[in-house]
Formats: sequence, C-alpha cells, structure tokens
Amino acid sequence: MKSLIISAFLVLLLSTTIVSAQWGRGNCRRGNMQNAANISRNYDVQTVKTISGEIREITYNQHGRTSGVHLAVITEDGEMEAHLGPDYAYEKQNINLKQGDKVTLTGSIVDYNDGKAMSVAVVKLNDKEYIFRNENGVPVWSGNGSKGRGARGKGWGNRRI
Repeated sequence: MKSLIISAFLVLLLSTTIVSAQWGRGNCRRGNMQNAANISRNYDVQTVKTISGEIREITYNQHGRTSGVHLAVITEDGEMEAHLGPDYAYEKQNINLKQGDKVTLTGSIVDYNDGKAMSVAVVKLNDKEYIFRNENGVPVWSGNGSKGRGARGKGWGNRRI
C-alpha cells in the first residue's frame, strides 16, 4: 500500500513538472509572441522608414496569452500593416488611436507573411509622440529599450510631447 501511494505521488509530481515545462514554452508576457516576435527580431535599422496615413483598422491579434496590436494604415503608396506590440504595451502608453486618425509612424519595414509590414518604433498622433522601440528596435516593454529600467521603472513607455 505504501509503495502504491509513493508511486501515485511520483506520477503526480512528474506530470506537474511536464505541464509546467510546457506552459513556460509559449510564454508571451515579455514580448515573446510568435509572429510578432519575428517582426521584432527582424527589426533592421537599415530599413527604417517614416510613413504617414490614415488608420483604416485597428486589430488585436491573439498570440498565446496576449494580443498584438496591429494597424492597417492607408498611405499615398497603398496600405501598410503596422505592428505596435503587445496589447499591454499599447495600453500602458495611454494612446487613444481610432479609425480615421491621421498618424505618422516610424519603424522598420520587414517581410511578413507574403508581404511587408512595419515594426513600429514611434507613433506620432497630433502633437504627441509615443515610443514603442528604441533607435535599435529594442521594444521598451522588454526592459532593454529604456536604459534597463524595463516595465517597472519610470522610463517604460515614454511619451514625448
């Protein structure tokens, strides 16, 4: 009987460990989103461009336990998909984007699916500037984009006026 209880305990312990390990694999809370992370990883300072246009649509695309905020922006040259970052980073900015807003975006143009998208570093709306990535493309929510202060320090999600 004692060996049965020990065996059951070991099976429970082992299965808990396996589930915990699997849970940690797709952790998205630190900007580690699958497709969106590829855009951040592919940020290339050589392809940084500034575009202006009107927001046609704002979408939240689910990636694991968080959502990426994406804009469809109509410019003179056509429509550009722009990726701001995870929803919690967007909400931390206290930015109130809506359909029809005229914005200026600065970021890296990267390959995405079968086309191009922008990994946004800076959003300008009216007279305000919202920073999502530093000049090297490091996301401010990662803790490395704001002089190491990360999400806990004063430097996280700086907004310039």
